[in-house]
Amino acid sequence: DGHLESELGAQLELLTLEPATRPHNFKLVTSDISKKSCPGTADTNEKYEKLMELTEKALHARPEFCQVNSEAEARDLLARKPTASIHVMNATRVASDDELLLGNIHTEAFIQAMKERTASVKEDDEELLYDGINADEDPTDLLSARKEPSGVDGVNAVYVCGDVSAGWSEDTEAAARTGVASLIDCARDVFEGRYANGFVLARPPSHHAVGNAELARNSSQKNMPLGFSHLNSIASAVAHLRAK
Repeated sequence: DGHLESELGAQLELLTLEPATRPHNFKLVTSDISKKSCPGTADTNEKYEKLMELTEKALHARPEFCQVNSEAEARDLLARKPTASIHVMNATRVASDDELLLGNIHTEAFIQAMKERTASVKEDDEELLYDGINADEDPTDLLSARKEPSGVDGVNAVYVCGDVSAGWSEDTEAAARTGVASLIDCARDVFEGRYANGFVLARPPSHHAVGNAELARNSSQKNMPLGFSHLNSIASAVAHLRAK
């Protein structure tokens, strides 16, 4: 872990360097809820926290960045300074069900299962059980998520399911929806020319999430998170751009 942090730190330091000319502006989006998402075991959550801290610190050091607290402030600033590079420090918009459904990226069944997981966390049981991919044919095909320490300040516990390599707290759904909304908005801003580049620093990640059971790989559990990923923000952002 020490070697990884050293190597990562060296690469991130490059982000602080100022080129001789800066013809392009840049948008960075982070959120407070993202840091409480707890997408895995305690050690995984700690590593995610460290990665976010290092990346955010490096990007903060870029001299041309203007920091604002919200998307509304970013729009106002950009109207006054069209070439500004802006860091939205606490994005709060969450993606609606309709946004998640667009392009058939996530199904109604997947979204409902996510809502039920969030509700179950609040019941504070020691173990939660969910239907496995073959539960219709075999009622004993169940997935177990056990309550564990989160590894993150402010979050008492996380439920971890080894069968899908994912965990979740009561904040995970909100964090995932915030990540989706942030990437949809950031991609639109870049596509429409407000920024030359954009980056959403969020967790849980999205690249393993299969929100549509019809598209699931054989090893994927239907209507469940996978590999720390809960919603596919990348696919949703692309779907929204294709719909324009």
